[in-house]
Amino acid sequence: MIFKSFICLLALTKFSRESTIKAQKRLLHFLQDDYDQQVFPSESRMDIHVGFTLSQITELNEWQQSMTTNGWFTFRWLDESLKWNISDYAGIDTICMSTEQIWVVDITLLNTVKERKLMNNKNAPLCVDHTGMVKWEQGDLYQSQCDFDISNFPFDTQTCHLSLTTWVTTNESARFIFSIEKNGTNVTTNVNGLWKIETLSTTTIDDKFPQLIVTTKLQRRASYYVLNLIVPVMFLSLLSSVVFALPIQYGDKVSLSMTVLLSFSVFLTQMSSNMPRTSLQTSYLTIYMTLLLTLSSLAVGMSVLILRIHLRKGDVPAILQEYVACSKHAVNNPTLNAVESEVQDTTADVKNEIKMNNRVVTWKEVSLALDDLCLKLFFLLNVGCGISFFALVI
Repeated sequence: MIFKSFICLLALTKFSRESTIKAQKRLLHFLQDDYDQQVFPSESRMDIHVGFTLSQITELNEWQQSMTTNGWFTFRWLDESLKWNISDYAGIDTICMSTEQIWVVDITLLNTVKERKLMNNKNAPLCVDHTGMVKWEQGDLYQSQCDFDISNFPFDTQTCHLSLTTWVTTNESARFIFSIEKNGTNVTTNVNGLWKIETLSTTTIDDKFPQLIVTTKLQRRASYYVLNLIVPVMFLSLLSSVVFALPIQYGDKVSLSMTVLLSFSVFLTQMSSNMPRTSLQTSYLTIYMTLLLTLSSLAVGMSVLILRIHLRKGDVPAILQEYVACSKHAVNNPTLNAVESEVQDTTADVKNEIKMNNRVVTWKEVSLALDDLCLKLFFLLNVGCGISFFALVI
């Protein structure tokens, strides 16, 4: 008895399946009968509802000024010729068809940087429900134009667009409405090593041809550039100031300053390969690095000048003697025809001692004073450039 019931159930299921298949064939035949896909399927202005799902920002190319986006659009529109009664076709309320069988909206990417073509992937079928509402999902890698502004690199924020428009259908026949989902847009993932998606928004423009613009606001992840580029450069810049703290008699100042300059130049050459290459804007980081390289070159020149002054013989001009007397590096060695006395700490005492004892300042003392001046000056300049850079970009 149980076996007979099982056989009857299988037969009923098979019959029901065959009825559904036959109903689908009859429905397809009904929908395609006297249907012309070249004819616009609405008597009035058609509302094309659009949604966009962003899967991933694949690439942002600053050289080509382009953005490659991985995502898909969802289009919905009402085709008045594709309606049927559910009860007449075994309760079928939705059926999927090929894009070659019915009218499909003629969509193209307006700001593409590749070959311009219509969005019509024949491998992506569309589905129609019994009310005539057509749903079509079109996914691809979209490479669009994006105008980059790298002035604040690597703390920059970029705004890129995907601009869609119809190729033939005018604004009088159709319009875009971005209202499929809650906000019209969706982000399924935010994984990108260099960029973070801040906002994703859409706008519509009613021109001769309807336009839909998807705006993506991206924030560059700056931690890589800070740790691998900016911080090492700042330490190198400070090292170029330390050259003037090296006593002349205990080392070669010129060799050390040249070594710092060469190290700095090699490091900047490696950095340039990681920076965006464009002549539309100049980043503050480029200006900052150029200033540091200039200061490092000046440090080499000052080291040579101080060394030559240190080895110079003869009388020191009065103005330089006054400067040395005002600095804390006034020499306490007795000079020719001078009575030996203890050197005072204050500037006034040093000046009085020079006048009273008729002491003369040597070129070695001048070089020490210049060393002290350059140490303070270059340190302040390097720190000031770093503070100015961060104040501009952050």
